[in-house]
Amino acid sequence: MAGFVIIGNGIAGATAAIRLRELTEEPITMISSETRHFYSRTALMYIFMGQLRYKDTKPYEDDFWQQQKIDLVYDHATEIDPDSQTIKMKDGKQLKYDSLLLATGSVSRKGNWKGENLHGIHNLYNIQDLKKIESATNGITHAVVAGGGLIGIELCEMLHYKGIHVTFLVRESFFMGNLLSEQESQIIEDHIRSFGIELMKNCEVSSFRGDQKQNLRSVELSNGQVIDTQFAGITIGVEPNISLLKGTSIQTNRGIQVDEHLRTNVEGIFAAGDCAELISPMKGRKAIEPVWYTGKLMGEIAARNMTGLKTAYDPGHWFNSAKFFHLEYQVYGWIPSSDAVGHSSFFWKTKDSKRCIKAHYNSATGIVTGCNFIGLRARQAVCEDAFNQGIHIDEFIKNIDRVLFDQEFTRDHPASIKKHYDNLKLITS
Repeated sequence: MAGFVIIGNGIAGATAAIRLRELTEEPITMISSETRHFYSRTALMYIFMGQLRYKDTKPYEDDFWQQQKIDLVYDHATEIDPDSQTIKMKDGKQLKYDSLLLATGSVSRKGNWKGENLHGIHNLYNIQDLKKIESATNGITHAVVAGGGLIGIELCEMLHYKGIHVTFLVRESFFMGNLLSEQESQIIEDHIRSFGIELMKNCEVSSFRGDQKQNLRSVELSNGQVIDTQFAGITIGVEPNISLLKGTSIQTNRGIQVDEHLRTNVEGIFAAGDCAELISPMKGRKAIEPVWYTGKLMGEIAARNMTGLKTAYDPGHWFNSAKFFHLEYQVYGWIPSSDAVGHSSFFWKTKDSKRCIKAHYNSATGIVTGCNFIGLRARQAVCEDAFNQGIHIDEFIKNIDRVLFDQEFTRDHPASIKKHYDNLKLITS
């Protein structure tokens, strides 16, 4: 039995398996060494905080794959031979395939610091990581989290919920400086600190120190400061999980290189999700986008192409969302860097400096290209329409009432936003 084989049981792999079953009656095999069931990685923090059980994070019943006549192989793939269309497993068995989808996801990035392998230093990516963190943080009073991204702030919130004091190390001069302006970051930083998180900027790990039993005892920082701690979370991002492809003819760069149909350079082999790297990404999109919704969409597109329904991957306009200790963050469209030539922005914040909007637009045409919302909710469909229609910044602000979602909580904001925008126009005219 050959048929379709999927390596990976995350959102890309699971979505592809479901779509394949809708499109074909051919054999489908899924290989997973992480879990026997698909679960939501974004819910891991809520398991740690006791707000969800593991079974609550599984959208399907435990026998779902069996019901769909999808064979789950709970083992680790160790080698791929594209010539013989064979996958070798850790237990020594081999699987044949006619069409293969690589949905191997990401792995946590390491910092290559001295002492990084001491006991008590952990990443946060999967359920196995979560169990290790639960054990390592039992009974401790202080923790260090290194890395100022979305996973880092999630880990800070998890530890804070358990009553553990957290020192949060951010290498940049302000939080998420690669995505936000200093004005926006200040709102988030103030919010984080209001929960007692010790946020240290322009600072990173220099080395880790342990005892004779190789247990973590302190973290030495780049500024020479030494922090005593028994736990450190490393959250400096993820990178495509492509180690399985080493020595094969499948082309890789940072990730597995694919065309617009998610095909690799080898006939019959596709890639989707965090591990995939688009050779020619759309304008305003990155070659690798390790987020949930792109993984889901890639899984759907891969399934169609694997069954001969030639379909180009088109993720549309960029969007993402997150929470920073209950403070919501949404981003839509293309947000240029702060020093991008030919682009301008409009910034508004509430009087208490706890919520803000930043709209980016082309300086010459006035066409809106992207927006950040902090502490406010925006309607995705309205933002998508604005970008598709090439709305002028004047029109966008004029209709800000339609953009904002929680009108019962933000009733006074549209008028304030419009007034601020009009005042700025008077100043610059």
